[in-house]
Amino acid sequence: MRDSQVSKVYRAEVAMWRNKEGTWVGNARYGHPPIDFDTPRELQQFVNKVTRSQFWKRCGGRPMVHAKANNRWYNNAHARAQQLDIPPWAMTKSTVLHEMTHALSYRLMRKAADHGPEFVLVFRRLVEEHMGEDVRRQFDLHLEEAGARWGLGSIPPGKMTAENPNST
Repeated sequence: MRDSQVSKVYRAEVAMWRNKEGTWVGNARYGHPPIDFDTPRELQQFVNKVTRSQFWKRCGGRPMVHAKANNRWYNNAHARAQQLDIPPWAMTKSTVLHEMTHALSYRLMRKAADHGPEFVLVFRRLVEEHMGEDVRRQFDLHLEEAGARWGLGSIPPGKMTAENPNST
């Protein structure tokens, strides 16, 4: 399946890493957000918290017991069915939730695009649950600015239905 909004999702995520004045709050040298987890153990504790949530369980998500922080700065973050590979630059809540969303959305909708509307719908929910409603609202604004869509079956954001009550 074509991943037509990957750049839109990444653009919205990067926008979350700026403060209210638009100043970069991350590692400007590498273009990454500030680190949330100092150790692999802290990362695993956060992953465990997410996988114990009611939303994760309702969606059929499995525990991700093999989260690891690798020490290669050049690697991309990556998710498999039950494992996260997280390089040091990616030890942030937003990046970890992004990768966990890949694992969960693939389990829910195997034919959905990697960063498609269904992915964004699940990602927004995880952001709200584990980073707060204010962060999710800001993310929504950035998603809209980037032209990203979210919903089931590519429903535009303003057209959510009773079948999709958890979308806001």
